[in-house]
Amino acid sequence: MKIVNFVNLTGGHDIAFFSEEQCVLDERTHKLLLKEGEQPYATLPCVGCVRAARSSTVVKVEELEGHKLNFNKVEYGEPSGLPEVLEEGTIYIVSFLALSAIKQHMGEEYARHFAIIDGMVSGADGKPCGCTALSVG
Repeated sequence: MKIVNFVNLTGGHDIAFFSEEQCVLDERTHKLLLKEGEQPYATLPCVGCVRAARSSTVVKVEELEGHKLNFNKVEYGEPSGLPEVLEEGTIYIVSFLALSAIKQHMGEEYARHFAIIDGMVSGADGKPCGCTALSVG
């Protein structure tokens, strides 16, 4: 098996990895739920953050319960926080928005070094607690 390094650049969130055997599928919500007492087989600490530049413009204003509610047009631009050098054999884990910006501004060949979490796992409280896989763009 080829050795691969993983680097978590999701911006402040450690990533816990679980196997599918540690989870059950909730037929009602279609969520993967962690079985009671299960622990991650690996946790990847966050070491940085890749972000897509963001700009927002108000396009209309409505009212909700007596308060103004803005409707914004949001656009995402170039990514920041990228590694200075991409190391061969390393997968950099980023957010979906960051990966989209990387693909758009840096190209598909560059983006092949990046992945996002997949197979999100929720805990008993319903909050995300990890994943079972990674997804390439």
